Amino acid sequence: MKHKRVFGEQVSDDDILVFSKEIADGQTIKLEDFSNDVYLDEVIDKPWGFEHRVYADLLLDVWRLSVTTGQSTSMHCHPRKETVLICLQGDIRVNFIRSSHLLKQGDFISIPKGVFHSTDSIGESTAELIEVETPRNKFDLVRTKDKYGRQGQFYEKTKSLQPICPMSSDSLQPHAKMRSSDLHGDFYFSIAPGHGINTELQFNPEFAISLALEDAIKQKIEVISLTSDFSGQLGNQTPYLVVSRNQT
Repeated sequence: MKHKRVFGEQVSDDDILVFSKEIADGQTIKLEDFSNDVYLDEVIDKPWGFEHRVYADLLLDVWRLSVTTGQSTSMHCHPRKETVLICLQGDIRVNFIRSSHLLKQGDFISIPKGVFHSTDSIGESTAELIEVETPRNKFDLVRTKDKYGRQGQFYEKTKSLQPICPMSSDSLQPHAKMRSSDLHGDFYFSIAPGHGINTELQFNPEFAISLALEDAIKQKIEVISLTSDFSGQLGNQTPYLVVSRNQT
């Protein structure tokens, strides 16, 4: 199955104008406290669905998003963070100020820092996504248009009551923590070197996200689809976060 990678809009004068207006109106940007903001390791309820973290180290942050059909995230930007959105299931429309892109299952899109964007769930079923960000800072957020009234507000301050398997330290990656599955057990997460991805996984791998320090320092997010021909794309010794679908 062939999937597409979309390269989103570059930051434009329109993005800068909107950002300047929001800052002039009083929005500020916070910093995540890695030691004290522990509620970010739980499920976070959203008016459009929910999200939760699946992997984090000092530079990279990976989240699972579930966007209910007909709902949308706010139009927002991350002034410091590069982002990649991966569509695991469903259909989405990623909107920019002057354009939009349609993504289906298996597609993914790169969104540069400072670019305003929103995501609409437009399919018949809930859109299931992976969001990869670097550098790690969940509070690097400026919201503008939002149909739920959150324009100008910080990231959510409280966790959900939904229980989820805990984050745990990973011995393969320094200062890293991860969880082995998502909220409902639909997708599983593991770390493997490039040469071991075909043989070391119990489930069906769909995506590999590079955890290489070099990529994170360069703010480069490398995502490889494993459901098509990926020969030659994986570094043998490079560590990857592997996203696998539960087929049971």
